[in-house]
Amino acid sequence: MCRIELEDLERPKELTRAGRSAPHLIRQEKGIMPCDFSYDHYREIIETAKRRGYRVMQMREYARPREDSRILLLRHDIDIHPKCAERLARFERDLGVRSTYFVRVHTNLYNPFSYDVYPLLRKILEMEHEIGLHFENVDFSHTTGEDASLILRREIDALQAILGVKITGMAAHRDLISAVSNDGTNPSEYGLAYEARAVTNDCMFVSDSLRQWTRTEGRCVCRVLQDTHLDVPRICLLTHPEFWYERPSGVQHL
Repeated sequence: MCRIELEDLERPKELTRAGRSAPHLIRQEKGIMPCDFSYDHYREIIETAKRRGYRVMQMREYARPREDSRILLLRHDIDIHPKCAERLARFERDLGVRSTYFVRVHTNLYNPFSYDVYPLLRKILEMEHEIGLHFENVDFSHTTGEDASLILRREIDALQAILGVKITGMAAHRDLISAVSNDGTNPSEYGLAYEARAVTNDCMFVSDSLRQWTRTEGRCVCRVLQDTHLDVPRICLLTHPEFWYERPSGVQHL
């Protein structure tokens, strides 16, 4: 595990025009693996969590009554490449963990029912990972003028029909405040057990968005797990599979 002390991080001096923290620089030490986005480092993150007493679980498990005091939730948003998601799902299976993958139904980037993508999603399910809806009803409503809640119902129905399974949860794409949270309705009214943002309100939210770890001031999740002074009991780790790589160069053949 990368055991570099927090003082080795260069604190952000300014924000970029996009409002995100400037990248932090990490001092490289001989024999110490850097905080990168390799599968090797992902393994280290999981191993560190287990060593620190965290139970690694899926979103649907967290939505149920539980007694665990230290939890690491694994959430993956499939924004671009389902093939990268299936590859990461296989790697997680080999690590002995199960996670949650949220799938979009409104995107020009992939079709969940296509010859290429459908088998990948089925494989993810067969490995006992969870698949949920990565919903975009608000965006779609603004585009079409249709009612956002009706669009959400159709999104849920479409994904369940495609996969032939009952989904239990959903997460908003682009972290928008959904029609669910806006109008005070409950996910159960849509036949679901949870909405990801609401069910993880009691967790520290850590995201690899744009490979910058902006929600934790540039600190990789491994740093959060290692920080004995911080000692966070519940962490929700959001990753995007297309950012993580097996090859040393970071280049994947899609």
